[in-house]
Amino acid sequence: MQAIYGINPVREFLQADPTGIEEIIIARGRGGKEILDICNLANKAGITVTFKDRSEIEKIVGRVAHQGVVGLWAGFRYASLEEVMANRRPEMDGDVIVIADGVMDPHNLGAIVRTAYTMGANGLIIPAHRAAEVTGTVIKSSAGAIRYLPVAKEPNLARVIEALKRKNYWVYAAEAGAQKGLEEMDFSGSVAVIVGGEGQGIRRLLRKKSDFLFAIPMVGYINSLNVSVATGIILYRIFSSLRKM
Repeated sequence: MQAIYGINPVREFLQADPTGIEEIIIARGRGGKEILDICNLANKAGITVTFKDRSEIEKIVGRVAHQGVVGLWAGFRYASLEEVMANRRPEMDGDVIVIADGVMDPHNLGAIVRTAYTMGANGLIIPAHRAAEVTGTVIKSSAGAIRYLPVAKEPNLARVIEALKRKNYWVYAAEAGAQKGLEEMDFSGSVAVIVGGEGQGIRRLLRKKSDFLFAIPMVGYINSLNVSVATGIILYRIFSSLRKM
């Protein structure tokens, strides 16, 4: 059983597809329109709503920003690579797949999920090892976007890149110090973009297998960005190129 916590994530799950949510827990004394909306959505879906002390809620989710609202969910199902590729977005003139190589912080991973969904990506691919998985923290940080965006967990990202190339994807890798800048990239057709994890960046083999390396232009004394911020900048640039007008 997996815990979804926070007002927006729980409400988003109930609105999108309540399948698998077995119980909604609300902190005693918690009220207001948002809580009433959640209760109404749960009742409509036939989901039990129970009220518990905050101490009991913290035994379930720990000392996190749960806002007095928790949903108990049967669990997240990872998509296959084929399902990610097939999830074409009608708002876009091309396909966009994000590959997050070794992102360890679940808050960053959740933010990447949220940005990828809102910027028209087909889905997200993460490695099966040495990286954050989809947890309650990721779900909350995604603000419910995890419900809409397929996420695949693959044991070999190099083979994923090879498979994407066979499907006519161009593979771009964000690399600090690359000779070309983001603004010089011509994003068209089917695009796969790789972003690296905190600290180590993109692994050498994945850089080698990429078609293009680019850097985000910056000024000043700071020469790096948080991975979720960098991903947002990159995806907005791709979104601007591929969005249907």
